[in-house]
Amino acid sequence: MRKLLGFVTFLVLFCGRPAESQQQSVIFVNGADPTCGGQAPCYTTIQDAVDTAQPGNIIRIQAGVYHEQVSIEKNKFPNATEFDRIVVEADPALQSGQVVLTGVPGPQCTERWAIRIKQSKFITIRGLTITGTGAQAISLLGGNNGNQDIHIELNRIFGNGSSSCNGGITIARGNPGTLIVNNLLYSNGRNAITFEDADGGPHYVVNNTIYNNQWNGIDVARNHTVTIANNIINKNGTASGSTGGRFGIRRENSSNPQPLGITLRNNLVCGNTVGEINGPVLDTTDSGNFTPQGSEGAGVGALAGCDLPTNLFGNLGGPDKLSNTSDDDFSQLQSTWLSPTLKWYRSKSSDPLS
Repeated sequence: MRKLLGFVTFLVLFCGRPAESQQQSVIFVNGADPTCGGQAPCYTTIQDAVDTAQPGNIIRIQAGVYHEQVSIEKNKFPNATEFDRIVVEADPALQSGQVVLTGVPGPQCTERWAIRIKQSKFITIRGLTITGTGAQAISLLGGNNGNQDIHIELNRIFGNGSSSCNGGITIARGNPGTLIVNNLLYSNGRNAITFEDADGGPHYVVNNTIYNNQWNGIDVARNHTVTIANNIINKNGTASGSTGGRFGIRRENSSNPQPLGITLRNNLVCGNTVGEINGPVLDTTDSGNFTPQGSEGAGVGALAGCDLPTNLFGNLGGPDKLSNTSDDDFSQLQSTWLSPTLKWYRSKSSDPLS
């Protein structure tokens, strides 16, 4: 257990806001003010800033609603390292929800993403609210177009996709070093997080809140290698029917199942429509997970009542008292219902966007 907590703490510290070095010059984006209040260099669109970014730059986005798609293809050179990381972030001085990216609305899946990352290394997407796009909020292409060491942190991703399109985060084949940490993913079409195209990784899904999405909370293709730790995965599977699954965590079945390739540690997986954990997932390496019945297999205990959102979240509707809106509040956790390890960790790291 100490090894796990150390590992998770390392991930969060590793992907925290870096100190700005000489290499990390800042590029400003302000859609309402082409002068960026006297700060330079300044752009009015995120895409223009991305197109000009160099290794080590920080793209700092000012408050506003950005009706655009952002295509990222950066740090492609063979010797790129962590020191070349490009950070695309909401200005850290802003409150959560002040930088909104909408992508392209519409029911068709093709080309409706908000952020697409292709053939890139060492990219961080941080602190954005992404909502209203017709397909994926964030899409990582795979195979020959795959990426390396992409970090997706502290974002609010809701209301994307449709009944025919995944609306959360989609990671295709390959993409080693993908880190998805401290995000809110709720009320999206189909799956909240999808690992597709047979194989890839290793990936890390840590300390996210995944709530009320149409299909599965996390859907993993058969041979991806994924560590899933310290997440709350609640009330997913809101769409009618069962095609594609309505589980908290689903692993694709295969003729060569590899439960060792997916590691579950200290997750709360409760109240998902058809079931909590499905497929070749659990083995003796998994531990500290809780479901309402605790009968799913190795590493899972029972926590009666954890399926009820009111037992988990103290003020889910937020200031407007309405669910599935931009101010939904997952920060007031009802700690009585959390496992000891999850409660300890969340007390140290805080809720993703609080």
